[in-house]
Amino acid sequence: MRLITGSREKAETFKTEGEFWAAICLRDPGTPKPRLLPDLTRVGRHDLECSDWRFDHELIAVATAGIDPCPFTAEMAKGIWEFLTVMTPHIETLLITCEAGVSRSPGVAAAIARTQGDFVREMQFWERTVPNPLVYRVMLETRTQWSSASPQGG
Repeated sequence: MRLITGSREKAETFKTEGEFWAAICLRDPGTPKPRLLPDLTRVGRHDLECSDWRFDHELIAVATAGIDPCPFTAEMAKGIWEFLTVMTPHIETLLITCEAGVSRSPGVAAAIARTQGDFVREMQFWERTVPNPLVYRVMLETRTQWSSASPQGG
């Protein structure tokens, strides 16, 4: 499965050359969902709202100030893994987007590549972008917990 990351703009203009694909769209809280082009080859879409906090200490500082930090959570990661379990047999490409395409979406993509044992591809996300370390960590931790709790082994 080909992993492509990008911005909201990329999501709203993305097309494939006839291959089946799915999208995971992460967006800032309160913003509208990206308007994906109508496409008969898109077989699924998973939308999430979360802020781009990168470290636990940032979350603590924001919450202490009385602001809802809306972080990327284990429940969000579990939803992504469940979406992938359903979609992976049916798609050739997975588009993962966030607002700018340089932090949250590469964090998700790097974690997916790692769980597939594709360390070269994982490193490419770390070299070309700045994957969100909180998203990456939560994705990997949740994958381990979800796989062991899942009846089909994830």
